[in-house]
Amino acid sequence: MTVLRAYRQLLRNGPLTRLLVGEFVSSIGDWLYLVAILILVYQVTEDPFVLGIVGAARVLPYLFLSIPAGIVADRFDRRLILLSTDVARGLLMLVIAAIVFVDGPIWLVIALSIGGTAFATFFGPAIGAYLPALVTDEEQLGPANSAWSTLDNLAFMIGPAVAGILIATGGLVVAFLLNAVSFGVIAVILRGLPANRPAGAEATGAAEAPGPDEAPEDSTAGGASTAENAAPAPVRRSALLVPLVGLGVIDVATSIAGGGLSILTVVIATTSLGGGEAATGFLNAGIGLGGFLGAVVVGALVLRPSLVPVLVGGSALFAIGLAGVGYAGTLGVAFVAIAVAQVGALIVEVTEITVFQRVVPDAIRGRAFGVMGTLTTIAYAAG
Repeated sequence: MTVLRAYRQLLRNGPLTRLLVGEFVSSIGDWLYLVAILILVYQVTEDPFVLGIVGAARVLPYLFLSIPAGIVADRFDRRLILLSTDVARGLLMLVIAAIVFVDGPIWLVIALSIGGTAFATFFGPAIGAYLPALVTDEEQLGPANSAWSTLDNLAFMIGPAVAGILIATGGLVVAFLLNAVSFGVIAVILRGLPANRPAGAEATGAAEAPGPDEAPEDSTAGGASTAENAAPAPVRRSALLVPLVGLGVIDVATSIAGGGLSILTVVIATTSLGGGEAATGFLNAGIGLGGFLGAVVVGALVLRPSLVPVLVGGSALFAIGLAGVGYAGTLGVAFVAIAVAQVGALIVEVTEITVFQRVVPDAIRGRAFGVMGTLTTIAYAAG
């Protein structure tokens, strides 16, 4: 299958296309909101330490709720989980906008922000398990993940820019209201998409945990909704162990490096290159550009029969880029190097997700994504 043919098939897949467009709009709103909440906290407290505490506190829900979120994704309709959490976050944005409008207490805004992150924790396992149900065949899975990542990185570049313009012209309240609107958009789209209960859930009322030596086999064959399928035949869980451990090691390693890179970007920009805040922003733009290019490139690579060389190549590119950032003597070289590193990181990320979705059976896919999310959070914080 050629790349153009793969993406043409994506465009013909109405439910999948609507989901990707809706999540793109929602991602723009998320980045807009993130900029707004950090500016608000700093304006009120004028304390970088408090700002750091707020940032750290927003990570905690991912640490404690990712695994429970995965269990929920394997027991209930994944579309309904996504819809419910988006509606809840949209309502929270409206409340935050009202509090900011009346100059309410900042601690309440922070608490609601953390609550919104708690709902967001359920997104990763649910969408990771739901997306394979919307593709028409397994070959479409890689391009779908590539398109999703491309739009997410495009939102990373658009969201903060829109936030800057809106905050400068309309104030913080407008930013929170627009994020609420973005949740409304994706909620309307999700309401019209097909339901997706985990494989085997119809027969038991909920997806039961596999036995000690068995795990249910994915009966969706990379595409069809599981609502009409019978309980899948068991497969040996040991058959999943090697690929999952390998993917876990790759994910942890790249997350540690990614977490360290986010800090080193500031250090290199302000000390080694002596560029200050402007240089930091320039290097972050390199991260955004590299992520976008990597997500586009990987759309062709995931069509290969074997994805092992893609993972190896992406990892090597990531390592070369990181080394280049460390040895860069000028801002321009550092920009190119950090973009190359992010291209490699996105190639690894999208390929890893695609392999993960192919290997993990539908009935335990949510829990697997939940465990991976917890490991990623710990590794990123450690980095």
